[in-house]
Amino acid sequence: MKRIKIALVASYPASLVLLPDRLKPKYRNRPEHAAPWVRSLTSALVKRDDVEFRVFSHSRAMSSVQNGEENGAKYTFIPKYEPVRIGNYHFHLPARLQFRKHIKAFAPDLVHGFGTESAYGLIASEQGLPSIVFIQGIQAKLAPYYDQFSFAQKWLRQHFERKVVNRASGLVAETKFAEDWAQSMRPEVQVAVIPHAVNPEFFKVNAQYAVDECLCIGTLNRTKAVDMAIRSLAATKNRGLKLSVIGSGPLAGEMKGLAEELGVSERVKFCGHLNRDQIIERMSKARMLAILSRMDTSPNILTEAHAAGLPVIGTRAGGIPDMIDDGKDGFLVDVDDFHSAAGKMDHLSGNPDLCRQMGQTGREKVRWLNEPDRIADLHVDFYRNILGL
Repeated sequence: MKRIKIALVASYPASLVLLPDRLKPKYRNRPEHAAPWVRSLTSALVKRDDVEFRVFSHSRAMSSVQNGEENGAKYTFIPKYEPVRIGNYHFHLPARLQFRKHIKAFAPDLVHGFGTESAYGLIASEQGLPSIVFIQGIQAKLAPYYDQFSFAQKWLRQHFERKVVNRASGLVAETKFAEDWAQSMRPEVQVAVIPHAVNPEFFKVNAQYAVDECLCIGTLNRTKAVDMAIRSLAATKNRGLKLSVIGSGPLAGEMKGLAEELGVSERVKFCGHLNRDQIIERMSKARMLAILSRMDTSPNILTEAHAAGLPVIGTRAGGIPDMIDDGKDGFLVDVDDFHSAAGKMDHLSGNPDLCRQMGQTGREKVRWLNEPDRIADLHVDFYRNILGL
């Protein structure tokens, strides 16, 4: 069987690969987005003899191009200079120009970009090579909740998304929701439904359900609807139930004010950013996770909660219903229906045995569905299909 070369173009934390002296001082101890779906996929791909790959990523953490290796996987980090504030107004031109020569030098058979909404998807789709792009956040669905962006920024994000979908040789969707959207945009495009690969560390969690606590993990913005988690807590009958909000974001101050306004500030703990090990520690004690997003394509934290053995309360939004078996490994509620969410919180809070039963059901589901080697197999099959091999 022919060995194929794949260029993966994706966000990846340079601090996980490069030694501190190769990073700018201010980035040496700064937390970066862990891109767990990329890391779990590469950890499986690196074990295969039929694939050679390299990850190309943009980073502000260094001043010059840096190559590195982590657990056998090879990376090229390209310095990012353009200011954050100009966003999409530069049409991703700096990244598109920077990446081209490095990808060309690697000479891949196919380029796999992560994010139809990002520079990575655009870069992957314009190399003059077969390409697939992984669908992350769907801008056409998220735009109504982007209060932080101007009309022009929203339009540009959707413009690039359409361009990527129309250019890519194939698309990877994690859920049926994403598949349906992709085919509505371009009916003839090849779409493979492949869930993200879960980090196996979450299967090591020994869930005790000992603390009457609900976790809410995500960016504090309108999309993730942390306000609904706080309102749901305030509407619960069990006043002993607590909520831990893990994450940061533009609405942090507003969320703290809401907790005070509703009289639940003593029951809500704002933890800020926590690393993976700290999140795992919290999951080992809590009884449930609530993800009450107003829109979400395929939240990675939901799969991680299932792997850790936690039942999940989620909304009927985006791809979340594709990831929760209602009444079996969690519960579904309508968007912004905090009264229903409160009822589900009360139900799980008062019944740790049910938490354990539902949690184990979810764990067994994702143990097969999101197992990294299986996900790598599905990706390689899709690569070969696109290449006609």
